[in-house]
Amino acid sequence: MRKETITLALLVSVLLLVNTLFMVIVQVSKTNAEVDFGGSLQANVIKGAFSLDGPEALFKTEVFETYIPEEIKDDKEEKEDIEVDIVTIDKTGEKIIKTPEGEEIILDYDNEVMIYNGREVPFIVDDFDGSKDRTSISQSPNAWVHLSYDRFEVYIEENYYNANTPEIDEFFDLFEPRYELMEANTGWSSEEFYDEKLEIYVTDSSGGCWGGIAYPTEAHIYFSSPLYKTECQKPYYENGEVVSNSGELGENWFYMSGALHESLHSINPLPIFVRSWLTEGFSEYNEYNILSEFEDINQETADYSIYHNGVAGYKWEDYVTNDYHDTTVYNREIQESFGYDIVAWMYSMLRDDYNLDFSDFYNLVEHNDDTLNYADSMWQISDYFTDMVVIDLFGRSIGYDFAEIKDVFEYDGPSGPGWGVRQWVDTSWYGDLNPVLSFSENVVENVVEPGQTATIIATVYNTGDVDLENVNVKIYSDEELIYEENVDVNENSYTEVQTSFSSDIQESFVIKAVVDEADLKIESNDNNNEDEEVLDFSYPPTAPILAPFSDIVVGEMNAVNIYPKATDLNGDDLTYEISSSLFSWDGTKFYWKTSAQSAGTYSFKVTVSDGELTDEETVKVIVENTCTTYDKVNKCWRGCECDKLNTIKKAPLTEF
Repeated sequence: MRKETITLALLVSVLLLVNTLFMVIVQVSKTNAEVDFGGSLQANVIKGAFSLDGPEALFKTEVFETYIPEEIKDDKEEKEDIEVDIVTIDKTGEKIIKTPEGEEIILDYDNEVMIYNGREVPFIVDDFDGSKDRTSISQSPNAWVHLSYDRFEVYIEENYYNANTPEIDEFFDLFEPRYELMEANTGWSSEEFYDEKLEIYVTDSSGGCWGGIAYPTEAHIYFSSPLYKTECQKPYYENGEVVSNSGELGENWFYMSGALHESLHSINPLPIFVRSWLTEGFSEYNEYNILSEFEDINQETADYSIYHNGVAGYKWEDYVTNDYHDTTVYNREIQESFGYDIVAWMYSMLRDDYNLDFSDFYNLVEHNDDTLNYADSMWQISDYFTDMVVIDLFGRSIGYDFAEIKDVFEYDGPSGPGWGVRQWVDTSWYGDLNPVLSFSENVVENVVEPGQTATIIATVYNTGDVDLENVNVKIYSDEELIYEENVDVNENSYTEVQTSFSSDIQESFVIKAVVDEADLKIESNDNNNEDEEVLDFSYPPTAPILAPFSDIVVGEMNAVNIYPKATDLNGDDLTYEISSSLFSWDGTKFYWKTSAQSAGTYSFKVTVSDGELTDEETVKVIVENTCTTYDKVNKCWRGCECDKLNTIKKAPLTEF
């Protein structure tokens, strides 16, 4: 919104008889603001009320209240948030602006070119509807009425403003939300790319409806005077019929489209700005579609205007029938053309026929300014590198790889169906990200003891030619995100990302490093952005420990049961063996059914194994001689079986 201060500057001449000194004090202030008359004469005035002429005033005013005439008071009540300054601006010579990275751009007003990176690029000149008689920038008037808004500053040539005050006031009040919508949709702004607020200059078009000149940070717009002419009104379509436009702008919406067109040029990313066919396509597309989104016109009118009512020499149907050249006197192929509605219709077809969501495209542009800038830096080799990146980003926005989107844009001959882009260059210079996982030194062959902390190291390599910025790196454990960081990775170099990880128990984790998971960075190879390793928290391989055995004493013809018990720090599966075939294994114990003649003392070796390492213990077994005499009648051993048989038969035993 505009500044809340309302300042009315009035000249009050006071003749001082002493030394014939004249002092002029001017001040009306709602908020007691000061007005400084120093250097070039300036004044704060209510819009269109009056202007100041006269010699420079070398004094500062004092603040005081004064009477406001009723006609001005009424105007103030209608526009109480307005502050207007008359300022002097010199548009000759050079001005230096800088990108956020510190790169200097020289704006040469006299020659209407900008100079950067060793190249000279003309300002964009949109000469429509007879505005070719415009005043050059270096010959612009010095006196401008200044209107301030949050997202831009407006400077209107003083005489033009005085002749169109109400219309201009209303126009830029209406322009503000539409411009902010355009900024929001594209994600582009003058501050982001050039570290300066956008400035808009408005002068008389010398007869045409509108035209303009644009370069980074400044848009110069030439409007008709009066601002709204009947012959500059444009139709509104519904179902193919021209109907009355009930939108906020009515039939005068064409002027708003022009202001959006020139303003977008001035906030383009630099690599797009210097490619005429791309920047004019974006401006032409958005000047209509922003108005459609704001319901000043409908989508039918926007599409009809691009396809049928666009700039002469740049209509899609004529372009196609002319073997994919514009139909200007220059007969240019598209990449050497200004493009205008030809390119705007390409963008429209991407939206309608290929389901392009422009927010996806602009998001990719934002995340690939590094690659765009590198493409632009290779201009001495070819200007087409930037074209490749933008076309590729369009493709990625609709899920196409470069080969697929090339099929859409590439010239296929006079009959199509390709869209006429003839010049293609190699893209193998793109950056290429590849993460490699490793661990700290205390992790040996991906194994670390429980309770220790392992450092996970994701080394992100960039084997391409572009310094990639703000690369997203994520580290997962079994699909759970445990760390995330954005880093820069220079060309043919690497950057390390580290995080700590631990577990108090024995378990294994699948550790995964993923670079650019959202697929926002443009690369020569998108299939090598992950690496995976298993991290095992376990103790070093140790032999199982078999518990010692106590001596076992049994009588003859009784069972000997040996229960081995072992522990293993690694938790491995254990197997047991015994050094005698007398025993059998039932899964929990070794057992031996002794006989009547098994009396004796035995030593057996029991072994436990984890598959690699073993432990063993000796167990002593004493089998007592309890079977004394064999009873032939009852066929049993006395002291052993016969005692049991006696219990069963309850009959006397015969001696042997």
